[in-house]
Amino acid sequence: MNKKNDVLSYLGYFSLIGLMRVQIYNSNYEKALQIIELIDFDSLYEYSKAVPSYLTLFYYTGFSYLMTKKYKEAVKTFEAILVFFNKYKTFMTKSF
Repeated sequence: MNKKNDVLSYLGYFSLIGLMRVQIYNSNYEKALQIIELIDFDSLYEYSKAVPSYLTLFYYTGFSYLMTKKYKEAVKTFEAILVFFNKYKTFMTKSF
């Protein structure tokens, strides 16, 4: 039962990221920020296992802030993803 809840949680997370991207492609940045608010940023460490989606979330969040002229939030968002990338780059570049 717990594994099923994990799958549904991941599916919902990826769906919100996809919906956010669609809104950004349609130049609907305010709506994209409203979608981002639905994501619980306190539990993001669970989703950091899927690094590309984690990077996508922060990139598009920062881009939305940038396009809505919320520059401080955009810088904070881009800084957070750069710190994450710098911290874990050795794990991401490791060849198997």
